[in-house]
Amino acid sequence: MDFEQQYFAGIYGGDYDRRNPRWKARSILASILRFRTGGRLLDIGCAYGAFLAEAARTGRFELSGTDVSEHAIQVARERLEGKGVELRVGGLFDTGHE
Repeated sequence: MDFEQQYFAGIYGGDYDRRNPRWKARSILASILRFRTGGRLLDIGCAYGAFLAEAARTGRFELSGTDVSEHAIQVARERLEGKGVELRVGGLFDTGHE
C-alpha cells in the first residue's frame, strides 16, 4: 500500500486535525505521564505529528517520530519545526533508535 498524500487524503477525509483533536493526544499523553514524567519518547507511526506536537508542549521529553510515509514526515517536519523533534522515514525496525 502507498502511504503518501492520496492515502492520507482518503483515510482522513482531508481533515487530519479534526480526526486527531488535541484532546485525543492529551489523553494519551496523560496516560504516559502517569508512569514517566520525562525522558525519551518515540512515536512510531507518527503521521503528521499531532501527538508529538502535544508532547512537545510539555517540554518534558526528548521527542522522536517515525512513519513509513515520506509525505507524512514532510508534513510533520513543517508542523514541528523549531520544536526539537527528530523525525525519520521508516518502519518499526528501521527507526535507528536504541
